[in-house]
Amino acid sequence: MDYGQIKQLFQRLGRLMVGFLIMAFALVFQFQARLGYGAWTVFDHGLTQHLPITIGTASILSAAGVVLVGVLAGEKIGVGMPLNMVTVGLMMDAILALNIIPTMPGLNGPDGSFSLAAALPSLAMLLVGIVLLGFGACIYMSAGLGAGPRDTLMVVMMRWTGKDIAFCKGTLELGALFVGYLLGGSVGVGTLLVAVLGGPAMQFFGRLLNFDPKAIKPITMDMLPGVVRGHIRIDALSRT
Repeated sequence: MDYGQIKQLFQRLGRLMVGFLIMAFALVFQFQARLGYGAWTVFDHGLTQHLPITIGTASILSAAGVVLVGVLAGEKIGVGMPLNMVTVGLMMDAILALNIIPTMPGLNGPDGSFSLAAALPSLAMLLVGIVLLGFGACIYMSAGLGAGPRDTLMVVMMRWTGKDIAFCKGTLELGALFVGYLLGGSVGVGTLLVAVLGGPAMQFFGRLLNFDPKAIKPITMDMLPGVVRGHIRIDALSRT
């Protein structure tokens, strides 16, 4: 057993969880801004308009579909993916239960009409959420333990096209938004902002942290025994 490797593994797990926590706060900020669903949630909502399923079930199905595309494209599924699918949501629930982030009024004032005084703090909260999400995504992915379903699809697109984070993430978000809208999903001004600005935000932090998603080979479940015994070197797999 290689204790140096185990220490590195736990350090990377810690980095992964910090990234998840930042993302959870980011998503709660976006949710509390009350300016519309995220692009993939619009897609999931659209599915519920045509299938007898809840939006939670739709989210699971769409995530499974994205994972399948990634696997078929030859992308390795890291140990971080199932953790991503479970942990971020649980962290969001905990943050909401603590009631530490206020609910914004959205675009409308008390009388139900558009109000600039209501819109500005809502937009500010949404922008904070967008920036934090880009930062958190780079932190957790740079741990080298694998990406979540949608981020895995982004990495696949980066490998196929040679394009950067901003282009690939933005294209996927806008594509999910468009299809979701056609299916009858609910779209708000915040939806468009997240879809358009999310990619550049992640791109900014990727460059700041010298992080390239394509350069990382994630640690998969079948690799764990070799990593613990020192037969597979973590540093050789995960270059950040």
